[in-house]
Amino acid sequence: MDVAAGCLNEIIRHLEDPTVLSDQTACRNLLAKVMNLISRGIDVTSLSPHIAKLLAHHDPLVKKFACEFVCVQIEKSSDLVLLVINSLLRDCKDSSPMTRGLSLRTLCSLRQESASEHILQAIQNGLNDHSSYVRRIAALSSIRLHHLNPESILDTGIIDKLYSLIRDPDPIVVVNCLMALEEILKDEGGVVINQKMSYHLLITLPKFTNWGRTYVLSLLKKYVPKSEDEVFNILNILDDYLKETTYSVFMSSLELFLHLITAMPHLKNEVLNQCKEMFVSGLNSGNIELTYSIILFIENFLDSSKSIFSQYHKAFFCRFKEPPYLKMRKIEILPSLVTSTNFPEILDELRMYCSEVSSNVSFCAMKAIGKIAKQDSLYFEYCIKKLEELLEIPEQSVQANVFQVLELLDLTSYVHLENLMRSICSRENLNPANENGCCANLFLLGEYGYMLESSPYAIQEFIENYIEECTDTMKAYLLTAVMKLFLTRPAECQHMLGGLLEICSVSRNKDLNSKALYYYNLLKQGPENAKRIVLNKKS
Repeated sequence: MDVAAGCLNEIIRHLEDPTVLSDQTACRNLLAKVMNLISRGIDVTSLSPHIAKLLAHHDPLVKKFACEFVCVQIEKSSDLVLLVINSLLRDCKDSSPMTRGLSLRTLCSLRQESASEHILQAIQNGLNDHSSYVRRIAALSSIRLHHLNPESILDTGIIDKLYSLIRDPDPIVVVNCLMALEEILKDEGGVVINQKMSYHLLITLPKFTNWGRTYVLSLLKKYVPKSEDEVFNILNILDDYLKETTYSVFMSSLELFLHLITAMPHLKNEVLNQCKEMFVSGLNSGNIELTYSIILFIENFLDSSKSIFSQYHKAFFCRFKEPPYLKMRKIEILPSLVTSTNFPEILDELRMYCSEVSSNVSFCAMKAIGKIAKQDSLYFEYCIKKLEELLEIPEQSVQANVFQVLELLDLTSYVHLENLMRSICSRENLNPANENGCCANLFLLGEYGYMLESSPYAIQEFIENYIEECTDTMKAYLLTAVMKLFLTRPAECQHMLGGLLEICSVSRNKDLNSKALYYYNLLKQGPENAKRIVLNKKS
């Protein structure tokens, strides 16, 4: 710390030397040392009075550093507020537009409510400045003033001035004014877009930057055309932007296009069909962020426009180097693209993803296969076979995920259900190490275990070995499974059910306790009633 203090004293001594301050290079080198101290976490508050004086320096780089410095340090040096504000107000009248803009931006960044009156006047002057750069800064500065003192903006003519500047010849000023109005009037619904303003923005759209076009197009969704002819006039203007190579502009214009034809749903598929090549091109671009945003966009239209995208299903296949979150999003969308034509190809692709290194991706692929199985009876057998193949993988986490997917499916119509259950029972899958997988396995044994002679004994062995390690959730699944097996195989399960009811009925978990007592009272009413309720069958 002594070295740092010595360095600070040396810097102060140089900052008080007029010779150093008049030498542009020496002054810049000195400020570089200050930046080095800041980067090392050294407190430089003692430099504040000396740096504040540099606000009046003739070198733009030195002035800019001084502005950034005072913005950070002003709260620690409240006695400098008046000096800083006076210096910045003086620079707001400088002949250089860069200096005026920098001073105005710094003034609004001080977060000093006591300076609201001065800031307001500086913003009003800035909005009327002949330099477009200063007007840009002034429009954005009005947002900062609004957060600092909302009443000062709403009680003056700044709102009206911002609206008038929407017709400014500089496109960045226009976008900044729209942003300011949207933020300042947020509680009232944001900026109001009328007919004249909407046509003006559409006509001047080519002048904006790509980011500006995207923002303006998103705001234009606020405008409600008064007739169908007006809708088509706007659509004609937007038509060219549906061929835009910049994807942010393309997607924003498409969103606006689809928003305008909400009352004409028959046109939606026609528009999406026109844009499908752009989507496919973006999906194949290799740009991860772009691909993700396109997938999110397409998801909104899959239910009604499946035929448009299903023919390009390969564009949604995962690539090796893609991050897991993108792979999962693609996998989630694939079941919605399945048709009788591409079904085998998509199923094989999903089967491959089930062996992914990422367990999340692997599980997501299995759930996608399960989702396809529910869509059509034609797909069901093939999907279950694919899941059954995965049980051959000697990896507990994979098998546990398969059980969780099978739990969500109605397997009663599966032709090879007995073989599947034999495969499940023949392995040491009942292990409390994986709670979700174990619970799913218990559910399957309870639901379909009546088909196998070995299922009661598998559960009995599990109870003997692991009942102490089971969580309350696992015990609840176990109790239900044994109850169901008892109603179909009473002789083999009676002793096991009695012991389990005794354990669960004295549990501190209220849900588990209630479940045990419910089953006990149900059995007291007779097996026929229990079968009707638990197995949902009359026998």
